[in-house]
Amino acid sequence: MGTRRNHAGLVVQFYDVAGDAVGPALHGPYVEIFGRDRDAITGGQMSQEERAEPGSQDWMTFVAVADTKERMDALLGTWSGDTRIPNTSAASRRVQVEVHVGNTRETASGVITIANGKIDKEAMTMEVMLIKVLDPDTVMNEDHKLHEEYRRMGPFFQ
Repeated sequence: MGTRRNHAGLVVQFYDVAGDAVGPALHGPYVEIFGRDRDAITGGQMSQEERAEPGSQDWMTFVAVADTKERMDALLGTWSGDTRIPNTSAASRRVQVEVHVGNTRETASGVITIANGKIDKEAMTMEVMLIKVLDPDTVMNEDHKLHEEYRRMGPFFQ
């Protein structure tokens, strides 16, 4: 059950606080996605915004996308957290995203992510093909242009 990495790679698109795409979408054939239960991440300490719009029960904690195995190994070296595969993490908070594709090296910490991909209802999984990475200062509420998508993806197979 839950999100799974796409073995053909993953596209990452960064967004500003308003929900507008920033820069080109980045594709890397090497992908790792880790996650944990939301309560284990927050320890029950959630902001008012997180309580109002929590997203998935299981949040992604770490997303790494690279264009070579060597770069992926280096990105994985930046992560000291849990390496569990996420179960329902289509809408997550407090995520660390590491990307090294071509001349682009990006790190984003404490961000909101929205995953999209091919859904297999029978297996109750999503093969993630795109992750939207929102600016760390994003306020996710009903006024945000990506709010409906975030809300729709939050209860993914829960």
